[in-house]
This record gives sequence, C-alpha cells and structure tokens, in this order.
Amino acid sequence: MFGVKNLPQASANVRNALLFNALSYMSDRLLNEGRTIASIDELYLFLTNPTAIEYICGFMRRVRKRDSAVFLARKMCF
Repeated sequence: MFGVKNLPQASANVRNALLFNALSYMSDRLLNEGRTIASIDELYLFLTNPTAIEYICGFMRRVRKRDSAVFLARKMCF
C-alpha cells in the first residue's frame, strides 16, 4: 500500500515520479501474480495528467487477461 497523503502539496515532477512508480508497481504485481485486485482511490487528483490516464487504461486492459482487476474511486462533488 502506498500512502500519498501529502502528495498534492508536492511539486509536479515529484508527484508524477511517485505516481508512475506506484502505477508501475501495481501493474507488475497485477500482471505477474494474477488473480489480484488493486484499488486506485482519489483518482481525481491525477485526471489532469493524460499520460497517467493512458497508462492506467492500458494496464487495466492487460491485467484482465490474468484474472486481475483494478477498482477506481473518485471524490464525489456536489
């Protein structure tokens, strides 16, 4: 599990580096372990990063072939 409590206050370069490290780790575990579930909470923080969204969509497609799943959560704004 990765804690990213103070991530929104970090610089954009640090945020992106940490994000892609976490996503790479998740992707690796989901693809190599198989039958694994991952959850991405607070996804709205990264919706402005098209590279991150493309990366997440890509590994979500690939992990299904290994009977793994990714759950996405976002903040509800009313």
